Amino acid sequence: MTTAPNTQYDPTAAYPQQPPMGAFPPPQGGYPSVPQQFKVPGIGPVIAFTAVFGIFGAISAARRSGKAKRAGFPTNKYWVTFGITVAVVWAVAGLIAALGAGRSTTPPVTSAAVPVTQVVADQAPAGGVELSADAFTAAWLQEDVVGNSDFKTVDGEVAEVAAATCSAVKVDTMGVGSYQCVIDFASGERQSQNINVDGSGAWVTVA
Repeated sequence: MTTAPNTQYDPTAAYPQQPPMGAFPPPQGGYPSVPQQFKVPGIGPVIAFTAVFGIFGAISAARRSGKAKRAGFPTNKYWVTFGITVAVVWAVAGLIAALGAGRSTTPPVTSAAVPVTQVVADQAPAGGVELSADAFTAAWLQEDVVGNSDFKTVDGEVAEVAAATCSAVKVDTMGVGSYQCVIDFASGERQSQNINVDGSGAWVTVA
């Protein structure tokens, strides 16, 4: 007579051993891949592009704004960055222009191209006119000739002025009129020039 196996639950019996990890084959098609984290576009390229190309920096702002929008991120920071950068660039440009305009209050000087040759001239006599307090003077003209002249050689090269000694020839009470100046160039050569000064303070050499 065959005896049926005992199927009663035995709480002291050991659990069956679990198979090791990786023993089961992967599902058909493989395991699903984990999506990579999206990197938010930075604002640095917007600043650089706008600083170099001005309002065309809007192209960079629009591209990065579009990428951020597709990923579900805010987009206003790219346009705010673009606007601030444009304002800063314009402010700096305006400041530089203002500083350049205020650097000299003397009108532009026009001087004839003269050959730099070894010429020594005697000082002309003073005009004998009593000048007003705010008149142009020979001392003022000397400084302006050194600092604001644009003498050139016959070859068109700049002839830098090292020093000038001027005296009035015929002027009115405001110092407007003709002067004679002995000009020393940085090359070591000297030139005598007749100079006319007008009422605005502009001066020009005359033959």
